[in-house]
Amino acid sequence: MAKQVVMFNLDDPLTKTIAESLTNESSRKLIQTLTEEELTPTELAKRLAVPLPTVHYNLEKLKKAGLIEEADFHYSEKGKKVLKYRVANKYILITPKETKGVMTKLRHILPVLVLGIGSGLIYLFEQGSRFGAGVESAALRNDLAQGALKEEIIHVADPMPSWEPNFALWFLIGGLVIIITYYIIEYVRRKK
Repeated sequence: MAKQVVMFNLDDPLTKTIAESLTNESSRKLIQTLTEEELTPTELAKRLAVPLPTVHYNLEKLKKAGLIEEADFHYSEKGKKVLKYRVANKYILITPKETKGVMTKLRHILPVLVLGIGSGLIYLFEQGSRFGAGVESAALRNDLAQGALKEEIIHVADPMPSWEPNFALWFLIGGLVIIITYYIIEYVRRKK
């Protein structure tokens, strides 16, 4: 299961709840214990030697903060539903200002990512076309060695050294120039 990224700013009421939960020693012990295995409140109370009401109180705080979640349940001998808890599978980011989303924060990295993927694809395409030309050239040489082709074609079929542009390199250089130009423009805008 992939981890979810959740962002809060300092003005968000949940930020205070998260901070309170992490500063509480009982809550930290609960989180640490729940990272090892899923447990019920009674099992947590026994394992940590903490009163059950304290465990319930801290579990509610941790649930409200989004640090733990209900994992599973079973029914007790009396037929009552008993919940098991686990640590929430998420990253929590606390930022000083309100953010509009992860993509707005990652927009500065996106051009580099696109540039890298584009360069890689062009390089792979270029290598594939060279591999195909090498196979054809090897087949042609094999035919020539067997004398299947006429003697006058031998002079024409001899490969001449040629310079082929490295498209991936030029794509990478062009992309870097664009990204550097973009950041210079952004820097000048911020200075104003």
